[in-house]
Amino acid sequence: MQNNNYFGVGIMPKKIKFNRFFEAHRIINEGSEFRGLCFFRRWLNQDRRIYANKKEQYKIAPCGNNPIKAILFGPMAIGAVLSFVTLISILSLPFYEEGEEYQWWIPLVTFFWNLFFLNLLPIMARYIPDKVMYLDRKNQTVGFTFDIPGCEQRDELGNCCFKWEGVVCRLTSKMGAPGVMNYFPEISHIDQEKYPETEIN
Repeated sequence: MQNNNYFGVGIMPKKIKFNRFFEAHRIINEGSEFRGLCFFRRWLNQDRRIYANKKEQYKIAPCGNNPIKAILFGPMAIGAVLSFVTLISILSLPFYEEGEEYQWWIPLVTFFWNLFFLNLLPIMARYIPDKVMYLDRKNQTVGFTFDIPGCEQRDELGNCCFKWEGVVCRLTSKMGAPGVMNYFPEISHIDQEKYPETEIN
């Protein structure tokens, strides 16, 4: 990956008023939101992190998932296999011989397992949050919820942060299909060599 200097910009100029606030509101009423069988769905909207609740002050940008969330692939794979087995068992009903009973435990186990996995997602989201970068409009800083080696400044939440002037957006390029160059913005600290973990595509 390289800086796209010949395209007209390397570090893109800032053309926004960073210290402007806005009134946060939701289009959908949380009280009437349909949750289905996900009994812990409300936990997704009752985030304990202040930067997720005070939307008028903080703007959040995801920086990737927490690696520990990979354990979710286990229950997800088991649920997929059980659902496939249930589908096969239902489609095989016309071929049952006379007197042969259907194995009702198969769809029951599938239902309760998938119900467990459905409610596991908001629990994981609450206690094992994603890696996040947030823009603090009030203090004009950029904070990170994960550790940045070498970072000394901390915000009021105790997270690593940098002054808004020290964070830039670059237009970078990467070769895609044969002969096609893709361009995309990349946010990072102005000193990428010292703080490479701040790079966000």
